[in-house]
Amino acid sequence: MKRKVTWRNIFGYGAADLFGNGAMTVASTWILFFYTAFGGLSPVLAGTILAIARVADSFISPLMGYLTDHFGATKLGRKFGRRRFFLLIAIPLMFLYIIIWVAHMGFWYYLATYLLMEAFTALVMIPYETLAAEMTDNYDMKSKLSSSRMLWSALATFLASWLPGRVFAIMGKNNPNAFLTVGIVLAIVFILAIGLTYFSTFERETAGSPEEIQAIIEESSTKTGNPLKSLWNMIKDMGSVFRIKSYALHLAIYLCSFTARDIIGATYVFYVVYAMKSNPTEASNILTFGSIIGIPCNLL
Repeated sequence: MKRKVTWRNIFGYGAADLFGNGAMTVASTWILFFYTAFGGLSPVLAGTILAIARVADSFISPLMGYLTDHFGATKLGRKFGRRRFFLLIAIPLMFLYIIIWVAHMGFWYYLATYLLMEAFTALVMIPYETLAAEMTDNYDMKSKLSSSRMLWSALATFLASWLPGRVFAIMGKNNPNAFLTVGIVLAIVFILAIGLTYFSTFERETAGSPEEIQAIIEESSTKTGNPLKSLWNMIKDMGSVFRIKSYALHLAIYLCSFTARDIIGATYVFYVVYAMKSNPTEASNILTFGSIIGIPCNLL
């Protein structure tokens, strides 16, 4: 019997985007400022860390997608679900979000911790992105699940903009432990949000049964003969989608819009603090105002 998606499922499903959007919003907005103001890095070295992480993510995310697609054939996948299992293991691994905010640690520490955070984010969000399709094949219900994500995402943007400013106001704008405090508080919030999503969601038995997945794996192994050839075929398959013009166009729009957003987010705090001669609290207040405006935009 097909399991019905209830409003409790819809509400809880979107909660994990508190982590997906919130963690990356805080990192993309404040990490360069943190690295230069409290990490002892030059702007060039700080930017290098983010550039290396972007390149690494272009390899990590496809591999994570391949892993979660085939995870249902394992014992853990059959017991916990090939998507939801990764939400479960995210809870004890959330400390990775805290350690990126330790002050005065040097370039190699920040590079290693940021790469770990990128890999951790892919570990959680790649399976989560496809969880809605595992819950239902109904288009209207998928739209409701996506709307839930958008609302939680807007809340995450507000929280990521508002919380740092309040911590700076209490602990002082020059306190190196202010960012660590923000990281600890957000990690607790993210754990609760991911836990809510895990216990509010499910995976349909018909959504990629272990037998079907195992058959695909065996067929792929027979055709390719070795793991390296299988990996190469996967890369070629991913590249083939660029032959679809509409896909390439939408991808270009996505890349341009999100690149612009990331550039603004990464440089805005610098602009407020150094060009406007203000402070991080004021930067947080301005970003909070923008996030409040964004909430009704998401609703519309």
